[in-house]
Amino acid sequence: MTAAGPVTGATLPADPTDPGLPADPTDPGLPADLVDPGEQPARVQVRRALLQHLLVTLVVFTLVVIGAVLWSRHLARDETLRDAARIGEVMATSVIAPVVTDALSRSEPPRFGVAGACACAWPARA
Repeated sequence: MTAAGPVTGATLPADPTDPGLPADPTDPGLPADLVDPGEQPARVQVRRALLQHLLVTLVVFTLVVIGAVLWSRHLARDETLRDAARIGEVMATSVIAPVVTDALSRSEPPRFGVAGACACAWPARA
């Protein structure tokens, strides 16, 4: 008690003869040699919890990113193959089909014109 009345919110010293030491041994204001190593200050516990949460969050985020990349790569490959098949079909029906003649469809040998005769006259390469 003081002359003004009782003091509220203050901790009493552990030893009445030493007024500089608080009663709580986990008080972060204590020097390092006076803190019990088995007990950790609240700031260290909070820091450790935040670091654990950050680590778990980073691991989960990394797994989600890797999964998303692999899945989008698979979807892109499927879409590319589907587009190539569609374009090939359109090319075959609109460009190649009108040019195919009955003789070609019956597997008759083509009749060479001047260009064919010149191509056959070149000597074979070794």
